[in-house]
Amino acid sequence: MEPSMSKFLILALGLGVFLSSIPGLFPQPMHLLSILSLLLGGAALVAAVMKHGYGRPESALLLLLASNLAFWLSFGLWHLRLRSTGPSPSDGIETFAGTLAGWCVLLAIFSLYEVVVFLRGAMGGA
Repeated sequence: MEPSMSKFLILALGLGVFLSSIPGLFPQPMHLLSILSLLLGGAALVAAVMKHGYGRPESALLLLLASNLAFWLSFGLWHLRLRSTGPSPSDGIETFAGTLAGWCVLLAIFSLYEVVVFLRGAMGGA
């Protein structure tokens, strides 16, 4: 891997993880910003995978690690925000539900890609 590619890969993965994890900090009234941040973070992760080689098992593994890291960081930031500001009675009982739904969609799409790439590699089609 050439140095310029590794710099882009690290930058795109880092940006993707950052943008995908900050929705945990957003309160419920900022749900549109949360969705936008998830989409931009997912797009950065996809750009990193496409540039690294979308059919390579290493790319699928990087996406698996980065997306799971971003999800758990988002969940941890949500807990941190909840502990520091306290629950808001006007937001309802579950303020992370919208972000969690967005994450479910992203992780399902990423998981489908990862399964296809890993199975193709296991069957010798790589």
